[in-house]
Amino acid sequence: MRLVYLIYLQIQKYKVAILTIRLLFSMYCRKNIWGDTSVKLDHTDDNDLSKPFKIQFVGEPAVDHGGPSREFFSLINQHMQGSMLCGPNFHHYVVSLQKYEFMKCGQLAAKGLLQGSSVPKCFGKTVTDYILYGNLQCLTSLLELNQFIDGLKTCGVLDLIRSNPEQFRVVFQYGKVTLTADLLDDIFQPLFSPEGSNKRTKEERLLFNSS
Repeated sequence: MRLVYLIYLQIQKYKVAILTIRLLFSMYCRKNIWGDTSVKLDHTDDNDLSKPFKIQFVGEPAVDHGGPSREFFSLINQHMQGSMLCGPNFHHYVVSLQKYEFMKCGQLAAKGLLQGSSVPKCFGKTVTDYILYGNLQCLTSLLELNQFIDGLKTCGVLDLIRSNPEQFRVVFQYGKVTLTADLLDDIFQPLFSPEGSNKRTKEERLLFNSS
């Protein structure tokens, strides 16, 4: 319950950006999802990275009401698990390190979490402990993991994780209960400001955009 509440609060702070700044709109090809994403991240500054993603797949309608974004992050997670992880830890790829691809994985994990997706839940306890606390305990592929953790700093997600480490174990560690957007919706009901107030109008627009 506490984990869901913490993420819910961070999501609401993050989604306020929808009311004040433009969305970061991007088009991707499913067959080259990682290649397209990696190139776009190379040309995305911190300001743009803080904006909510809106996704369009090549050859499909441009409207993203949440489904394309969730599919996008799911495809990214599949790539990470299939190509960049060896069991509960990262492969040691010098070229990927040089291209900061592990950092990009961390950035996308943070963005996905804030947009109702999930992080690849495939890390073992030792790796998860290092993500949560920064404690070193006989880990290999440490350079890759540190890049991933640097990516988690996006939008303040790492600070939130390190402030509430055990609550976030479920997000990263294999075998824990999966946190989903549906779970957030089932648990929380919005508390609006009084009818007719300026805050109430913004809150209703925020809820509409996040649905």
